[in-house]
Amino acid sequence: MKKWRCIMIDHHEDVGKMIEIWQGNGWRLHTYSCAQLRGSHINHYLLFEREE
Repeated sequence: MKKWRCIMIDHHEDVGKMIEIWQGNGWRLHTYSCAQLRGSHINHYLLFEREE
């Protein structure tokens, strides 16, 4: 059975660091996307998966 975690990051400079942390803890990056909200504010979403 798979476990899933979706992480929201506010600043693009933190995306790579967050991927390294989660992959170091046994998670695999499944999907990355971003969405622009109100002007210049952009949220980045990382979806991780791991086998149980």
